[in-house]
Parts: sequence; structure tokens; C-alpha cells
Amino acid sequence: MIKNINTNLLITKIMLYKKIKQKTKIIFIKNKWRLRSLLPVIEKYKHVIVIIYQIIDKYVVFKNNKFKVPRGYIYSTFEYINQSQNNDFYINIYEQEKIKRKLPICIDEKVKQGFSEHAESILPEQRVYHLHNVRFWGHYGGTLITPLNQVLADISPDIWGIEKHTIFTKFRLPRCIEIKGKTVILSTPEAASNYWHWTFDLLPRFDLLLKSGVKLDSIDNFIINHTKQQYQLESLKELGIPEEKIICCNSNSHFHTEYAIIPNLCPSENGVHSWKKDFLKKLNFKKLETKKLSKIYISRQRSQQRRFINEKEIESIITNQGFSTIYLEDYSIAEQRTLFYNADCILGIHGAGFSNIIFCKENTKIIEIFPPNYIQYYYWYIADMLNLNYRFIVANKQEHTNNVDRMIAEDILLDVFQLSKYLEKL
Repeated sequence: MIKNINTNLLITKIMLYKKIKQKTKIIFIKNKWRLRSLLPVIEKYKHVIVIIYQIIDKYVVFKNNKFKVPRGYIYSTFEYINQSQNNDFYINIYEQEKIKRKLPICIDEKVKQGFSEHAESILPEQRVYHLHNVRFWGHYGGTLITPLNQVLADISPDIWGIEKHTIFTKFRLPRCIEIKGKTVILSTPEAASNYWHWTFDLLPRFDLLLKSGVKLDSIDNFIINHTKQQYQLESLKELGIPEEKIICCNSNSHFHTEYAIIPNLCPSENGVHSWKKDFLKKLNFKKLETKKLSKIYISRQRSQQRRFINEKEIESIITNQGFSTIYLEDYSIAEQRTLFYNADCILGIHGAGFSNIIFCKENTKIIEIFPPNYIQYYYWYIADMLNLNYRFIVANKQEHTNNVDRMIAEDILLDVFQLSKYLEKL
């Protein structure tokens, strides 16, 4: 379905018009004795002035200078391709997937209900799209714009959704840069700054490319929203992506592509596809000889959020139980993989570091500690898929809040006596 959205654009133009009108009025007041003779001419030809403005608005400001803001959207890229005259096409890679999970042991009925509601998922089919002459704006997870100036909604994620998409609030886009040749677009929401989203949302899109028959060495450009963090550079290098072919994108990026290849977005909030597991476990990261740590505690004390208030007491208890404290930022991806593969038990506060449990052996014990106001299910999804022994602890109750930022970031207090008894039963 194609839907025009002119409301936000109209509001923006009205605001601009009011500013122009106000400034024009000031100019007239200051110079009215000079301009008075022109008023009859302006009045006589005002309809011509309006027509000229409309032409400029439609064809010059937005079209010829490549600052053109989209005026609507298409719900489905699949639908767009079926209507396209540009030799665009798609390749189906994976069918829809149904997943049913085993519930973890849980005493708290409210928490148990949350897990029960996520016990089953239907994960969508996956495709790779081949599109010609589309534009790309790098805000958030990237926005794809057709030659007819429509946003492709299903591959243009925005935190506000398609109806209130950020692009429709813009008066113009950044200067558009031409990109020749074949360009793979891999911009993915949150992947620029979060290890979980990088690992489970962005990297598996390479699998879709490979399964579709795309040879990575035949690609001229890779548009990726990354911030040159070590784990990002290391994983791209292991995939064989030359640094000179990578185009980093952000909200200031606006490209016109000659030929774009776009693997389906496949966020993992509702579940992790089984093919992602298979792809990630086969990645050719170097295997390193490191000291085997049977019990690992992932510390977040160097983080800016979600830390233990009573960290020293916690460390004292877990050290007596044979746990080794590690800071994942001290290790390369290859070293992290080796640590998790060799571990028999992994303990820590909910965070992106748990993404590495994808490399664990079957039956590895996973103990995830949740803030009382922020219980998430991502790592349970993975643990269930890999037959890991998943458990969780909810930290001490704190003042309830509906502020999402606070829920995500708040430091937590954990009863050390409760933790000690829990670990003794392992």
C-alpha cells in the first residue's frame, strides 16, 4: 500500500513561510518608502508569484539539488518490486520460522507470566532485495527512498514508526553523494553502539547475502553504521571485508546508489532465528590458547549503567564460590569466544556481554541477574536454542519507575545472602 504523508512537510513549510513573512514584513516596514511604488505590481502579479513558488518547491528545491524529502511511503519492498519498472528483484532465503521455548524455573508469578508470554514466537521470512537508483539516508537504522520519492517502510526502521518517521519532519536532507557500482546496505538499528545488536542483528545479514549467491569480493561498497569499535573492526576483518570498501554512515549521510543490495532487517527482540545461530557459530574467528576459567563473572563496574551498588560484597561471595571476575572490554572477540566456550558457568548482570553465550557448549550454566524494573528475554532465547542451563535472579526491589531510560540504566542492589545460597545449590 502506498500512502502519502504531507502533514509534517506542510507544517514545516508553514513554519518556514511564517518566518519568511515576518522577516519580509520587517524589511517592508524599514524600507516602505522605497518599496511603496512596487506594491501595485506585486498585487497585480501575485498569482504568478504563487505559481513560481510552487514550481520552485516541486522541481528545484527538492528535486534538482538532491535535498528532496520523501512525500510518502510504501509498506512493503516486496510490493514495490512487483510494481517496479527498474529490473529490481528479490531472492527468498529463509521461510517463516515458528519457535517454542521451555520456561526457566521461576518462583515470582509476575516474572513467570512475562516469560510465558514470550514462550512462542513466529519469526518472519528473510529476503535479499536488489534495487536500482535508490537513495539512502543514514539516520538510525537507515532509510531507503525509491526513485518515485517514497520511503520503503519495511527496510527503513525508525524509533517513531513509519507514520511519524523522522524523515518526514525534515525540510531537506544532507547533500546527496553519488555511489557507483554494487553497494550492500547493512545499516542496522542500534548496531553502531551495541554489541548485541551488532552480533545478532547486523552480522547475520552477511549470511543472507552469502546464501543469496552474492560474492562479497564482487561488492564495491558496504554501507555500515559502525563507530570503529574494536569488536566491529575485528568481525568485519574476519568476514573478509576490506576497510577501503566500508562506508560509515550516520544522520549526515545521504547517498544515491546505482545498484543497491539490501538483506532483510532481522531484529532479534522477539526471538533469534535458528539460522543466525548456525551462521555465528561458524564464523572464522581465530581460536586462541587461553587459560580456562571454569566459572566466569562478567563485571559491569567500568560501565556507565546497570552496575552493582554492592559490587565489593558480591565479588567477595562469588570469589569464594570459585568465580573469576572478567571485564570483557579487555578481550578481543576471539578471546571472548574462547572464554565462553571453555566456561562451565557464567554469571552477570543483564547486558550485551551475554551475547557471547552463543559460543558456549551445551549444558553450560547461565545465571543472568535482572534489575527489578528491566527484565528482558534475549539471552533466554539463545540459551533455550542451544540447550544451555539458563537461570536468572531478579535483584532487590527498588522504587518503581515508568521512565524507560531510568529502568535501563539504574544500578542495582543484590542480597548477598540470597546469592550465596543460590550459588551453593549449583
